[in-house]
Amino acid sequence: MAGVILAGRQLMDRLGLEDAPLKKVSAALGVSRSQVYEQAKAIRDDAERAPGPGRPRKQPVPAPDGWKQWACVCAAVRTFLLEHPGAAYRTGGKLRASDDFKDFVLSLMAPDGPASGMTMAQIARAVDVPMSTLIGWLAESRKRPGGGLPRRRVTRRGSIGPEGQRPA
Repeated sequence: MAGVILAGRQLMDRLGLEDAPLKKVSAALGVSRSQVYEQAKAIRDDAERAPGPGRPRKQPVPAPDGWKQWACVCAAVRTFLLEHPGAAYRTGGKLRASDDFKDFVLSLMAPDGPASGMTMAQIARAVDVPMSTLIGWLAESRKRPGGGLPRRRVTRRGSIGPEGQRPA
């Protein structure tokens, strides 16, 4: 807000209108007084919405509408990790994930997967993977022959298998 006021004063000085009444200012700029008021309101509204100094606060990721869907995704990931020890782990603050785990997470996002309809941020939070990592996995999968989401399905137990084939 302070910057807007300073810029206004500097413009008034440059135009030689330091203490001029509104009628003189609007005439010098070639606009009506009502336009001046409209523009002033728009500038005030924008200035009030402008973020303050520093980095913006990280907004919490909203949960999906249905907690059942959220719980289903979390349960599927938990089951997968229990059935595949070492498929994903953190070391030194960095996530290490097997290709099978990456494919599994991406299969959750398939149109018929349990995470369909969730945002990328919601999926990343449910799976406990940074969103940038999730986006990287998706980009990686698109480079494969056939591209896009892997053609695997999630079974009730959370395991993955080729399409149309149940895991043993």
